[in-house]
Amino acid sequence: TQSESLYRWYFSENMALRNVLSLPGDSIPSPLAAPLVIVFASAGLYLLYKWLLPRPLPGIPYNAGAVKSLRGDQQALADYLSTGGEFSTWLGEQCLRMGSPVCQVFVQPFKLPWILVADFHEAQDILMRRPEFDKPQFLIDALQGLGDFHARYKMGDAFKARRQLRQDLMAPKYLNNYIGPFLHSKARDLVKLFEVKTDLANGRPFSIREDYTRTVLDVMLHHIFGEDYNESALDPQLELLRHMTPSKIPKSDVDEPVNFDEAPRSFFIELLHETAEVLERTTVSPTPRLSFWWWSKQTWYKKIVSEKDRVLKEQLRKAARNLEAGTVRSALDHMMMREQVAAEKQGREPQLFTQGMADEVGPT
Repeated sequence: TQSESLYRWYFSENMALRNVLSLPGDSIPSPLAAPLVIVFASAGLYLLYKWLLPRPLPGIPYNAGAVKSLRGDQQALADYLSTGGEFSTWLGEQCLRMGSPVCQVFVQPFKLPWILVADFHEAQDILMRRPEFDKPQFLIDALQGLGDFHARYKMGDAFKARRQLRQDLMAPKYLNNYIGPFLHSKARDLVKLFEVKTDLANGRPFSIREDYTRTVLDVMLHHIFGEDYNESALDPQLELLRHMTPSKIPKSDVDEPVNFDEAPRSFFIELLHETAEVLERTTVSPTPRLSFWWWSKQTWYKKIVSEKDRVLKEQLRKAARNLEAGTVRSALDHMMMREQVAAEKQGREPQLFTQGMADEVGPT
């Protein structure tokens, strides 16, 4: 291993230095001993530096500057994220930048490079038909903020049991009959918001990024909890701007974007944003476990966990009542139904209110 090789190198260098400085009869004058120590230490540090530099796998394109720094591609990634970019987007751009469907990047110092595959069919084959490929430990560590859900398990019985709870949640019948109508309704609300913004902007440009984010949040929460969760991210924004008049828009150049006020969101919806940020910060950290451990001790993160637990416990109780009444609609309703069926087959009590069930709901 690298650690064993480093130890052998360090031991041999020290023994050589010790032999040189302890020649019989004290043949080396004392004024020369200190410079020799400095020379040997400098040489050793330089060799250690060269040994720790990223080592690209042969035949696969990489960023030339990355192999000249101990941090590899981390500085370039940090610069990209500081400008508002996203981690997944940066990964995708590397293959374009190097003009190859396969490339390598050095995201974690002192570890093997990540191999990026931008060819869809090859990636699909690796993910679906190659059992020798499994989840890397880095991904398992990066997803700590989402709890102990199935995507953090390597392939095996535990993974299959957890994954079984979510079966058919992306099936056409479920999407068409349950998600489709709500998505259509939210899309209409989004168009109404665009119309209101267009009238207020009076020919000036405006951003719609946050509007899409609000819409996605509403669709996601409806998918998970259904009608049992009645808070919305998009509706307050539409209501806010509907009551705004053009006179409240500051005058400016016709090409200057309009910055509309943002309606406040509920604490639970807001914490979904915070959770996403924690995940990204954990992912790009050189030490995901240590970074997440530190953040989990902070007061702001404890508040996120507390509110998340409160909402999930409430929704678990509502879903259990839906199951008992035979009105299974949302993703959580379906997951409880599958747990009940599995429990009957295995001759055990269904585990409907466990932390494992709550963790499976969180990333849905």
